[in-house]
Amino acid sequence: MAGHAIGRERQRSASRLILAIAFPALSLAFSTNAPAQVSGRFPSILPNATIVSDETSAAHAPEAPVDEGVPPAVTASPPMPHPNPRHHATLSEPSYSAAVEPTHAMLKLKEDAWAYAGPDTSSGTLERVHAGKFLNVTGSTHYYAQVKLKSGATGYVPLSAVELTRPQDKFMRLSTDAAVLSQPNRYGKKLSEVHQGHDVHVVGVSMNFIKIRMKSGLEGYIPMTATE
Repeated sequence: MAGHAIGRERQRSASRLILAIAFPALSLAFSTNAPAQVSGRFPSILPNATIVSDETSAAHAPEAPVDEGVPPAVTASPPMPHPNPRHHATLSEPSYSAAVEPTHAMLKLKEDAWAYAGPDTSSGTLERVHAGKFLNVTGSTHYYAQVKLKSGATGYVPLSAVELTRPQDKFMRLSTDAAVLSQPNRYGKKLSEVHQGHDVHVVGVSMNFIKIRMKSGLEGYIPMTATE
């Protein structure tokens, strides 16, 4: 029995010696790794053990891997405001020049009339013109003579108030074919046609046209440029 007791005591001494040699290395491991956990079996053997806090571990923890297979979110740009066409619309001013056939003549008024601001009674009046006076005619439209007033303004007088034709009585030869029109401008209705080389009886002159009388008795207007 005494021999067994001595053997056990020797084993205990050997265990203590092994622990004394091994624990310094274990203490170093505790100071550099994750938080150490002491079981409490040898509380007095590790007085210098270092406990690493959770904050330190979090600071040195590796970053979470990035999933490169997922594309970054795309932020949609706000839609551009639709332009308001009213901001760019241009209201065209009434233009009468395109409807005016230029000419130059001095024509006599056969009755009193208004000179209008445009070839329309709704355009407003400029001044009153009187029968027996001559007008400086600078053009014509379908129903109006464009005139230069004494004030310098351009006005429009109804063709019905003007003596359009100055009487003539002569024959002229046609240098080209021409349509015979109902009035002395391009707005006249085509009544007939005369042909190059024929003589025509001229009975009047009106602006850029001459008035002819045909053998049938029909009268109408042809351009002055159609005669020699």
